[in-house]
Amino acid sequence: MSTTYHPQSEIVNKCLKGYLRAYASDKSSKWTKWLHLVEYWLNTMYHCALGMAPFKALYGYEPPSIKDLML
Repeated sequence: MSTTYHPQSEIVNKCLKGYLRAYASDKSSKWTKWLHLVEYWLNTMYHCALGMAPFKALYGYEPPSIKDLML
């Protein structure tokens, strides 16, 4: 959960918008198709406050590779 005008939330939202825009710019009505990749990206990218990715903080091990998930 995030508050409406929390600075960290705004930064994350800006990153998510940019990521979605990069994938769905030519077909903007189909942006939901890419949400699973955005979720993977967000949960596997390094966070300074945690010192690791959120996935690793939650589960205690590195997340699976995107290649492993696509099989």
